[in-house]
Amino acid sequence: MRCALGLVALVAALSATAASGTAERYAYWHFRLTGVQVMHWDLMEQFGTIDGSGACDVRHHGDQTIRFSTPGTVRVALGGGYTTPLFTRHAGSLRALVPLAGTEQRVHTVLDAPPDVSNCYDKARERVAAAPCSGTEAINKGAVIKVELRRLPRTVSMFIPFGLGFQPVFRQQGCNSPAFDITQSFLSPLFTRGAHVQLHGGRFSSKHAKLSGHFATGTMCLRNWPDAGYFVKCSAPHNADVVTSWQMTFSR
Repeated sequence: MRCALGLVALVAALSATAASGTAERYAYWHFRLTGVQVMHWDLMEQFGTIDGSGACDVRHHGDQTIRFSTPGTVRVALGGGYTTPLFTRHAGSLRALVPLAGTEQRVHTVLDAPPDVSNCYDKARERVAAAPCSGTEAINKGAVIKVELRRLPRTVSMFIPFGLGFQPVFRQQGCNSPAFDITQSFLSPLFTRGAHVQLHGGRFSSKHAKLSGHFATGTMCLRNWPDAGYFVKCSAPHNADVVTSWQMTFSR
């Protein structure tokens, strides 16, 4: 009888230890992210003519605004160790990704275009370049971002994982100009990779705290956008510029 009672007590103790280990494996926080990215570009495209006479050139301009955020405040789990990704629950299990919501707005302005495209060699591309348009679409359903926390000195970095869709499809002529597709030249549509947000206001070891931080890239300029876009000093010739800013808060 004593043996049986001892066995029951041992099982109960082991169960309590296991439950405690599961509970302490992750620290849970409420996380909120909001941000905006604004890009402008200017293009002069030459589409050639069928008979070689005259020109079929289009000068056009794009304004693109991407607003992104978590869908409200999201409950995240932090793993142990010096660095950890933010985990969220999806389909009953934790994954190292944070859901995103938001919108993308595109305004396409035609500055100069031929009145007649019948002699243009590439009529399909010329029609896209020469079509003014404005529209707003929600970013792709199921969009996610990877967020990584460094406990000391309490900094956070984030990026859109390669291959995971983010930018919506615009079907309006002009709004579907290839120059709006950032992933033609870069792995991520958001220019946040490599930036580290410094958090202020508390410690992750505290039971109750609120930590927040803000980051702004400042204006960054690109040359030869979108064909082989690369960053240059804004004092150098360029045909695109972009600025991204975001803020995040952890609380519990």
